[in-house]
Amino acid sequence: GFALASVWVHQVGDRVLGEKDSRKLVWDELAGFMVAVAFVPFTWQIAVVAFFVERIIDIVKVPPANVIEKKWPGGWGVVGDDIVAGLYTLVLLQLLIRLAPAWCGLSSTGIG
Repeated sequence: GFALASVWVHQVGDRVLGEKDSRKLVWDELAGFMVAVAFVPFTWQIAVVAFFVERIIDIVKVPPANVIEKKWPGGWGVVGDDIVAGLYTLVLLQLLIRLAPAWCGLSSTGIG
């Protein structure tokens, strides 16, 4: 739901502001972050790692995010590349949780 709302916000916002992917709108970033943390236990350590990793992946535009941003129209491309960055981040977080649970603020059996 939030991702679709983000597409709409960017469609309308870009038209009103007269610029594509305006820095004044961050719904796409929030959608990507929400995907990144959707299926992991939420600790402050995971939140910090997710934020920075998702931003780096979004800035670098790891494929297919680079294609989505350029080829998909309007808000679909603006939000789509962040969703891809969120998915990559989710995979990396899953690996990190399994390899270093204590570093993520988790015990070997879960949170705490």
